[in-house]
This record gives sequence, C-alpha cells and structure tokens, in this order.
Amino acid sequence: MDAPTKLNKILEREGFFNFYLVFGEGNLRFADWHLAVKNLPLRLKALVELFLLSIEVPSGLVIEILTKECVDVLLANKVISQFKLGFKSNSYILASHSGLNFFFQVSRNPSTYFGDDSIALSVFQSSRAKEKVLDLCSGSGIQAMKASLRAEKVDAVEISEEASSIAKLNCSMNGLGGKINIFNKDAVDFLAHSSGGYDLILFNPPLLPIPPQLNAAFVADGGSDGLALTSNIVSLGQERLNSEGIIQFIGTGLATDKNLLFLESVNDILLPSMSTRCALLSKHRIEEGGDFLERLVITACLYNNKPYGEVLDIFLNHYKSLNASFIYCYFLTIERNSNHKQTNHQIIDISKSHYGLWFV
Repeated sequence: MDAPTKLNKILEREGFFNFYLVFGEGNLRFADWHLAVKNLPLRLKALVELFLLSIEVPSGLVIEILTKECVDVLLANKVISQFKLGFKSNSYILASHSGLNFFFQVSRNPSTYFGDDSIALSVFQSSRAKEKVLDLCSGSGIQAMKASLRAEKVDAVEISEEASSIAKLNCSMNGLGGKINIFNKDAVDFLAHSSGGYDLILFNPPLLPIPPQLNAAFVADGGSDGLALTSNIVSLGQERLNSEGIIQFIGTGLATDKNLLFLESVNDILLPSMSTRCALLSKHRIEEGGDFLERLVITACLYNNKPYGEVLDIFLNHYKSLNASFIYCYFLTIERNSNHKQTNHQIIDISKSHYGLWFV
C-alpha cells in the first residue's frame, strides 16, 4: 500500500472524515470546528487541529497517529511544515465531497483552490459515461476525480507546480492515480500543442471581471470581462471535441439590461457545429451597495491596499465603459453536434428565483 492510500485509511479509521462531514460536504465551517474540537478524544483532536484549524500539533503525536511514512509525504508536498515543537498546516484544509477526500489551500492567494464554484461545477458535471475527459485549471483535482468515476481516462492540466503536486497526492489518496494523468502546464498551451480528442472538457477558470487597474488573486482574476482565459480555452477546446463531445464550465459574466454580453462573446468564437445551453444561476445589479459588487470591492481593497471609495469608483467606471449593468453567475454547456443534428442555443434562466450571491 502506498503512503497516500495509507494516509487516507488512517484518517478514515481515526474518524476524521466522520467529524468533517457532520458539518456538510465541502464545508468551511471554521467557527463550528473550533467549538466542536474541544470535546474530541486526543488523537482525533490532533488531526482536526492539524488539517482543519492550522494549529501546531506535537511532532511525536502526529507521527504516532499518521506514521513517519505518511508525514514524509505531507512534508514533501508542502501540505505541512515542521516547526520547533511540532507540525502545522501550510494553510491546507483536508475536505471531503462526493465521496472524495482532498487537500486544498485557504489563503489570500491560494495555489490550490477549492470553493463553492468548485462544488457547483462538480454537481453540474455531465453524468454521461465518457471515454476520455480533459480537466483544465484543475487545482486540487476535484473535477478530474469526480469525472474519473464515469470515464475511462482523464487528463488534468494545472499551471501551478504546487497545485499539480497536491492534485497528484489527492488522486493517489482516492485510488485514482491510475486513471488520471496530471500535467503541470498552461491550459492554453496544452490545448494548442497536444493531440487527441475528448468527450468532455471541464474547467473552472479565473472568472471574476476585474478592472485592469487592480490586482486580484491569480485563481480569481478573469480579466476585464471575466472571459480572459475562458475565451481562449473555448476557442481551442472546441476543436478537440469528439462528435457529440461537450465543454462545460462556470463563470461570472457582464450584461446590459437586454443583452448577455458574456454569452454573445462566447457565441462569436464558436464553430457553426456547436450548440449551447446556458443556465443563468443568479443575477446581480451593478450599483453602489449591491451585495455582489460590495464583495468584489472589499476584496480588492484588501488585496490592493487602497481605500474603499477609490476602488468602488474604479469598478463602477470600468463596468460603465463596457455598458454593463449586471453580473450573472452562469453554467455553460457547449456541444459538438453530429452531422445530422441541428444546432440549438438554449437559455435556462433561474436567476429571478435564486437570490444567492454565488453558484451554490
């Protein structure tokens, strides 16, 4: 048994995943973890402190529970670091979702991202049986792992070297290393210079529409319209689809009162043989005091060390220059039609009855 598989079994035996899942799949309920950890037995408490609360845990106790072999794997993959008295997480959380256990990073600028948008894409994934799948912007590998449960082979591409290492660890922990090939490459470069067709291409890109005057976390910055990477992936990815193959991704897009600007931009680059189905999940007016814009502005203030009023003006003026009045959260499916099938462009609008701020 290899070390990642052994690690997963130890954590399961010690009750770690039972504890985590009490609070929900893919959850980040830090306050609840802090309250609940107080009454846990010593060994489980140590694991919760190490993998959920980023608290330093004595070295001897960690090695006793996990074994030196597993600790060495965690150190090699930079999940934890050793300090004078013990081990501590490098902002990594160990989570569980859809029966898959995986590490991801919670920090201001994470190398290995997982969030509600990741959950949404994994839930929306096509349930068709597939021969070959491509997961771009793979991050923790959660989409690749979920897809591998119905696919013969999955290629996963991630530009971050650290995230690629974590994705390999996550795949091995779940016994999926033999079905998933992980490439530490740029997604666009991979599409442009590799060969072979796919039945499903998935990606959760940097997707927030960020004014060029502001900096944002790498995993979040989708360029001025939220489509900087998305457009390139769609343009190249459609050429790599097998007959009746599909591309699926999530995004946030700009719109006027009457036009979905993001969907028009995507449709402009599609081949004539492509059909689309766009689910509009939530709709947010661009205005001072609007909840969605407020979150964007506050995050940008902290990231750029600029005052609120200045950042708000930058966002409002930028979106005004693009004639945008709304931001949508959406899920888009693009399908390559077989020769006899007519193209179709469908919009499923549930945004009027969904009042959440994000995808789920």
